[in-house]
Amino acid sequence: GGHQVQAMPSPFARTVTRHLSIRVDADGPLLDVGCGRGDWLAYLAEQGNDAIGIDSNASTVERCRSRGLRAEQADAFDWLSRHTGEYAVITLMQVIEHIPRS
Repeated sequence: GGHQVQAMPSPFARTVTRHLSIRVDADGPLLDVGCGRGDWLAYLAEQGNDAIGIDSNASTVERCRSRGLRAEQADAFDWLSRHTGEYAVITLMQVIEHIPRS
């Protein structure tokens, strides 16, 4: 709470919200892995969720923060291993294709 979110949704976020009518009411903290520019993270926060994003890219994390979003630069596997069981919901969009096969 208390953060003013500057929502500038991507075409992807607009499609999700307009056509799929997704509403996320997490019963506890929500983590968005690979939050990127923060479009999905902003949408979740606007719905009143206690949402935080992580991304390995420092510039996208800074962009999220400049929009008033909670974001941390982190490796997803390291973060998840240190924060096991802390989140009611974890979202990963456009992340799988970036995970090495080995």
